[in-house]
Amino acid sequence: MSENLVQFAEIIEVRGGEAKVRLYRPTACSGCHGCGTGEGRNEVLTVRNPLDAAVGQAVRIELAPRSILQAAVIVYVLPLVLMVSGYLLGLALARALPMPWASDTVGVAVGLTALLFSFVLVRAIDRRAKGTGRFEPVISAVVAPEAAQELASCHTPQKQKRQG
Repeated sequence: MSENLVQFAEIIEVRGGEAKVRLYRPTACSGCHGCGTGEGRNEVLTVRNPLDAAVGQAVRIELAPRSILQAAVIVYVLPLVLMVSGYLLGLALARALPMPWASDTVGVAVGLTALLFSFVLVRAIDRRAKGTGRFEPVISAVVAPEAAQELASCHTPQKQKRQG
């Protein structure tokens, strides 16, 4: 089993069982551009807060890599598979009916319809998954701010090349 993805952040707002956090960025990020978050931009996320951490506290945030992979498959692969399947179904349908001259047109029309359906399906999956918290990052520990800033590190290949 692989380790969870970990980030460190400061809580800027608490609302119910959730918290808005600002991710810590190492000072090396200011000029790196390796992950696109340099230039002083602070990334703000909404995360689950089962520890009832308070505003101003530094926290450790975790997300299972499997969740990221599953979400990517749902968002990117599912629409592509449905679109291609719809196109092939449309081609077969046009050839089976007395319209072989319009097979590409029917294939594209059915493929685009399947693509639109996939967007509705992805949205429905998203709404259902929000209730479970399965794809959401979660606060796993409250940590000292100094430790969080020290542990926040850049893992982009560009940064690793410079250090190596």
